[in-house]
Amino acid sequence: MPRLLLLISLVVCSFSCRSVDAALRISQVCTLDGQQEIRLTGQGLVVGLMGTGDSGDLKAAMQHLAQYSTLHGSPIRNLDDLKKAGGSVAVVNVSATIPRTGISKGQRLDVYVKPIYGTCKSLLGGELILTPMSDELLSDSSVLGLAAGDVLIEDKTLPTSGRIPNGLIMKESVDMRILRRNRQLRLLIKPEHASLSMAREVARAVNDKFYLEAGNKEIARAASIRAVDVNIPEQYDNHVEFGALLEEVILKETSRPRVVVNARSGTVVVTGDVEISPAVVSHRSLTVDTTERFVALQDASKKQNPQQLSDLLDALNRLRVPTSDMISILRQLSESGRLHAEFIEVK
Repeated sequence: MPRLLLLISLVVCSFSCRSVDAALRISQVCTLDGQQEIRLTGQGLVVGLMGTGDSGDLKAAMQHLAQYSTLHGSPIRNLDDLKKAGGSVAVVNVSATIPRTGISKGQRLDVYVKPIYGTCKSLLGGELILTPMSDELLSDSSVLGLAAGDVLIEDKTLPTSGRIPNGLIMKESVDMRILRRNRQLRLLIKPEHASLSMAREVARAVNDKFYLEAGNKEIARAASIRAVDVNIPEQYDNHVEFGALLEEVILKETSRPRVVVNARSGTVVVTGDVEISPAVVSHRSLTVDTTERFVALQDASKKQNPQQLSDLLDALNRLRVPTSDMISILRQLSESGRLHAEFIEVK
């Protein structure tokens, strides 16, 4: 029996393989510092559980319930009085994420809840009572939003992990904080593109674009392998508009070919023409042979392909090779020095 049968018909891609043009916009390789996502957190109580919550013998959980009762005008003098509530409540961590574009007062976000203690068996049927949420990085713990609502269990195999759709309402607006001191913006190069040559190219492209408007002065400087600082010319009184112009600046050809893989999203991104040197890689039931100046996929037809990475990926895709296996093959080629490109795995 052949090790792998070649499929005759075309199949739908099980992964995304994109050949990226050499000329890129800055927005494709950089983000503006201050556009990062903001994580909101809090601790709350899920009530209404049918015996699957925290144990009544768990003192820490009963203390949370006692504090909540006191805040709402029903002080509890003895924690033993709450033991009967055991199983019907669970103390949970509550989290939500503000997108990097910011958010306005009154807008809503999805909320995620997970038990703090190990005695909770399931959050199914529970309701999160009103919980204040704050930025986990702020020292003053300012309340930015309030979370509450019925808990939805999306994965029945994980009954202690739940989501509350639109369960958080923002009490304050959170804007992008992209303006640095002295009318300056900072471009952050994405990890899969970070290099000294890319930092230099970003700075060069910005300086060329705004050379006349800046009075024949350079306004961009590479601060590190991942950061480029840009001073805003005097003509621009709106830093957001200038930031938008920065994102549209075109970069010239970058010299280094790259293969960027993301196992979680199932993507393989190839920049430039990537070749493969002679090698033989065996993975599961598949053998990839790149000897004799060609890439050969050993299957029933013994078909041989050119030794370009794009052709190899296309052949693997037609054979419906899972994305995880493709990435493993690419990893082995890179580790053996046979993949002539920088290999980057995005976690």
